[in-house]
Amino acid sequence: MTAMSLNLKNTHYLKFLFLSILIIVSGCKKEEEVISSQPDFQPQFTTTSVTSITPPSLQTNGDAMGNAMLSQINTYMMLPSMYMNALGGMLQEVPSNAKIGSAASPPTWTWNYGGYVITYTYNQTSTQYTFSYTIAMNGSVWYNISGWENINGTAGHWDYNFNLSNVPGGASSGNWTIDFDWQQPTTGEFDFQMAYDFGSLSSDVYVDMNVNTNNGSGWYNYYTPSTTLMYEYVWQNYGNSGSFTDHNFNPPQTTTW
Repeated sequence: MTAMSLNLKNTHYLKFLFLSILIIVSGCKKEEEVISSQPDFQPQFTTTSVTSITPPSLQTNGDAMGNAMLSQINTYMMLPSMYMNALGGMLQEVPSNAKIGSAASPPTWTWNYGGYVITYTYNQTSTQYTFSYTIAMNGSVWYNISGWENINGTAGHWDYNFNLSNVPGGASSGNWTIDFDWQQPTTGEFDFQMAYDFGSLSSDVYVDMNVNTNNGSGWYNYYTPSTTLMYEYVWQNYGNSGSFTDHNFNPPQTTTW
């Protein structure tokens, strides 16, 4: 074999080796590529409020105190929605080879809102989605939200945790937690259970609630501390009749309309 033949063979081998390295490196870069995308799943009740599914007549005809407590319940329920609702934001999926429902780490989406960096990830099993949000500012986690939701849309849960040690002025207040459970036993009917832990037993709140959009009825029981019933609100006939009971009085005072 001549020296020229050896040089040609070596040249072809080097070209092949160089191309192989390029292909491997390109493949690795593709796996780490950041892709702009929207997640296929976001938890329910990130934009739906209690007051939007109760009958409008309840607000005009119902008891003033009962409606005021209903608005407070709605405020607590919607508190994390500003972070959980990603509509209108450009999200990034990292890395591009992560798969939902696989043993590998699921995709992660990040976006900015009001000075916060929000990180969202979700995964799924055969029956449920699981999800989590981390809300950070200046590298410190202020809030985190985690939960699950049935794929068939019949029930869900989330925990909203306030890490007040990272919030300016909040170190002495203790951490707060809001637990929210919902069920949809039939189409148009919702059951809610909400527990608010504000760092001390005297400020704890628990709410049990039902809203039926099919016949315009519903009720809630409001407890604080968790074992003491304070308010009881019941409405029927699309909010045109009902009662509100204040258990802070002895005996309890009930108003009807």
